[in-house]
Amino acid sequence: MRRVILFILLAMLVAALPLWPYSRNWSYGPAIAVAFLIAANLLTPVFEYFECRWSGALPERRGVPTDIAVTPNPGARHAESAEGSKIDPAPGG
Repeated sequence: MRRVILFILLAMLVAALPLWPYSRNWSYGPAIAVAFLIAANLLTPVFEYFECRWSGALPERRGVPTDIAVTPNPGARHAESAEGSKIDPAPGG
């Protein structure tokens, strides 16, 4: 949703620049206002990220998480149930 708003604001910025025949007498006031809205739209996610980072709401991305439970596959072979061939340590003996 933020990307859509950003694209709309960029189109409004281009339209508000005093380069077009209908906006030559506007000066840069409307273009500055739209540029401020674009800056606020771009800085809001940055501030939200740092707020979550400082409050501890974001998980640390260092290593493998240890609190994930993995259930075994019931159709898979497990080492406990696998039987290997028995080896006689003293052949011929």
